[in-house]
Amino acid sequence: MDPAFAPEMDGDDFSLGVKRAILDQIERHDPVVASVMGGNAHSAYVMIPRERFDFRIEGGDTLPIDDSVPIRSEEEMRTILANILQPEFLRLRLLHALIGPFWQLESPPPVRRTDWIVAHAEPYFLDQPDFLSLGVAPAGVRYRTWLLASRMIREACERLGCSYVEVPRRVRGEAGLLRPSHAKDATHGNHHPAIKGCRCCSCPPRGSCWCSWASFDDASDVCSRSCAFPRRHGLRPRCA
Repeated sequence: MDPAFAPEMDGDDFSLGVKRAILDQIERHDPVVASVMGGNAHSAYVMIPRERFDFRIEGGDTLPIDDSVPIRSEEEMRTILANILQPEFLRLRLLHALIGPFWQLESPPPVRRTDWIVAHAEPYFLDQPDFLSLGVAPAGVRYRTWLLASRMIREACERLGCSYVEVPRRVRGEAGLLRPSHAKDATHGNHHPAIKGCRCCSCPPRGSCWCSWASFDDASDVCSRSCAFPRRHGLRPRCA
C-alpha cells in the first residue's frame, strides 16, 4: 500500500484515508472498479508443509492425490479456509458498502515447479525458518487449495452482486497451474504482455469491459474487440 494512504484498516473498517482515496478516484474518473484485494491467504497457509495432508475437490483431479498423507474432506477444508479468508471477505464487504458492485479479479494459481518457487520466493517465506527446512508443499495440494479458495471468494462476490473475473486459461498449463513465464514470484502473476487481453462481459452497474488480468498499465490501449468504452470515455480501470 502507498504509505500516503496507510494504515489500510481502522478496526474492522477501512481507514478514513483509504475511503477518501477510493471515493476521490470514483468522483474524478467514474471508472470501472476492478479489485485485486487479497488472494494470498491460502498460499500462506499451504505453501510450507507444516501439516502433511491432501483433499479431493471437483475439478482438482488434474494432479494426483497423495494417498500417503491424511486425506481431508472438502467440507473440512472449507471450514479451515473460511477462517483464514475472513479478512478477505471483510474487505469485499467493505468495498461493496462503499462503492457498490465491482469486479474482483481471481488470484493466480500456483506454479507447479517447487524449484522455481524456492528460487523466486518472497521475503515473507524466506524469513520463515520452516521454509528452508521443510521446503514447498506438493503442487497438487497447493493447486486444490487455490481452487477451493477461489471458489469461496467467487461465492462471496456473488452474494454481494459483484462480478468475478477468472484467470485467463492461456496463462495456465494443462493441469491448470500458472505457467512460470507468467509468474512474478512464488505467489503473484507478472506483467507479461501475453497476459494482456480482452475479456468482455456485463459489468454492474453498467455494461463495459475489463482489459487486463495482471496489468492495468495499458488497460485502455490493448482492446482489440468490442471494448470501446474505456477509450471512448477516456477511462481506465482502477485497481481498488
